[in-house]
Amino acid sequence: MSTRATGANLLFVYGTLMKGLREGWQKQVGAHFVGHGRITGKLYDLGEYPGAVVCADAQHQIAGEVYRLDDPDIATGILDQYEEFLPSRPDKSLFIREKLPVTMKGGAQKRAWVYLYNRSVNDADFIPGGNYRERTSIGR
Repeated sequence: MSTRATGANLLFVYGTLMKGLREGWQKQVGAHFVGHGRITGKLYDLGEYPGAVVCADAQHQIAGEVYRLDDPDIATGILDQYEEFLPSRPDKSLFIREKLPVTMKGGAQKRAWVYLYNRSVNDADFIPGGNYRERTSIGR
């Protein structure tokens, strides 16, 4: 799944990859902070990290950050491993990578890659408000 073919050079993160929660990955993958945004979906606490699940109900929003990727193919290759996404075996992946609409702070619309949780959330805690940073004491 080449990212260059789709022209996607943006990444939306909503969990442990946000500023102040896990440092160093931005430099490693060539990612530069663009701004804050939201996607439509539900966010769940999975213990060590959160998982986003897409839903059609626009009242459920997930807060996150958008990054521009210098080389999307290299960056997503590294991040796919971190997120346990196997492009050739999405059914076996912990997360899957999809391009979704993001509403930026201020209202601008962009499309960005997002890693979505690919397992059942039946036993996970729903995070009301969709903001992982408010849920965790890390990075406060």
